[in-house]
Amino acid sequence: MKGIRKTISVFLGAAMCAACIFPAAACGTQGGLDEMPQYTEDKTMLIGGWDNPPATAAAYKTAADMGLNFMFMGARFAAYGSEEYRRQVATAGEQGIKSMILVGSAQGSEATGGYDWVASYKDDPNVLGINYWDEPSYPVLQTTIQENLVWHNETFAGTDKAFYVNLYPNYVASGDLQGAYSDYLALYAQTMSRSETGDRWMSVDFYPLKLASGGSAVDTAWLGNLEQIAAARKETGAEIFHSFLLATPHYNYREISEADLRYQAWVNMAYGVNALSYFTYRRSSIESFGDSLVDMNGNPMPLYYGAQKVNAELHAIEDVYLSFDWQGMYPVTGSANEDVDGEGVSMYFRSLDHSLTELQAVSSVTAVQDTLVGEFTDKDGNYGYVVANFADPYFEEESDSSVTLAFRNANRAIVCKNGEIKTYQVTDNTLTINLDAGEGAFVVPVLLNV
Repeated sequence: MKGIRKTISVFLGAAMCAACIFPAAACGTQGGLDEMPQYTEDKTMLIGGWDNPPATAAAYKTAADMGLNFMFMGARFAAYGSEEYRRQVATAGEQGIKSMILVGSAQGSEATGGYDWVASYKDDPNVLGINYWDEPSYPVLQTTIQENLVWHNETFAGTDKAFYVNLYPNYVASGDLQGAYSDYLALYAQTMSRSETGDRWMSVDFYPLKLASGGSAVDTAWLGNLEQIAAARKETGAEIFHSFLLATPHYNYREISEADLRYQAWVNMAYGVNALSYFTYRRSSIESFGDSLVDMNGNPMPLYYGAQKVNAELHAIEDVYLSFDWQGMYPVTGSANEDVDGEGVSMYFRSLDHSLTELQAVSSVTAVQDTLVGEFTDKDGNYGYVVANFADPYFEEESDSSVTLAFRNANRAIVCKNGEIKTYQVTDNTLTINLDAGEGAFVVPVLLNV
């Protein structure tokens, strides 16, 4: 992302202690690469917000300064189709923020029969795509969304405007969904794959951090839902896997910290998510909702600065992370949880159906806390790994972890952590990474001819 400084540093020997990674010196080898992989192509992770601020340059500069590059553009401050709405889109664009145009779920199939104002954005460079529905039921997906797709493909033919619909999460009540979730997801994936304009998206909003008697609980259905969607995305080849991050306490969802935002991002990335949005960005007009990232006027609230830091960390490593394609996720039960109830497997992993049973460039992984290891490959066949500490950040230091990766054959490792990209020597094929509560890392093992 332009404007974000990205650096790759090489650290050898004792310098690794400062980064909480503890390999030693390497021996001479042959049969590997003659030089380290380079990830210099300029890539940008899409990071957005739901509930847009007022249409002022200051409000959208604040959003851009937080690291956002798109916004779901609603009608709180300007009616759909109005000149005020168009000025809202233009004002955001002047600050480098593209708009995902909302047509409003309640308007439904009318979007196929006369929304000239939506069609008028066909050539607008400030528009990322059109959001036709947030959480359609199965019957709506079977009917209205199919009509929307036909209309979109015809209306926006030859453009880069994305067709966007956001899924229900898998915990939705059957009465709201009105169908089996497996059938619902299959139809959604098939529908999104038929989009002919812009990138093909898959999107979900699963908010996992809940109020509980102990202060917090992570929803046990979260990983299963990410697994389902990631598998469907891999099968259909959708370019974008988008997920919302819980940023605002509401209903039975708890207060959120900077570590919670980082945690949600890394867990999603372990399943190949490559676009994120905050729910909500602006303080909601719904009275039962708590504070968000900015107030109703678009001014920063306390959590804004934590989100800004998390976004900067993600943008700093996006050239590396976005150079890889997701292959699967390997769960590691932490030593702290192996004997919790005698099962030997974390309760969060028992319902997973498609987890990897082995990793291609890593022979074993051990960790103190439950850990997610997402496996990726780049265009040259190099492997990369998201290593995410899955322990609930609410419990702070109690959730800190140490993860040891035993590589099959590597003497170097590129490690992206806390917004820094560093290359380390590896000895005995072993790398240990300390991950505080909510932290993750992206690791590329390399066998370098030396």
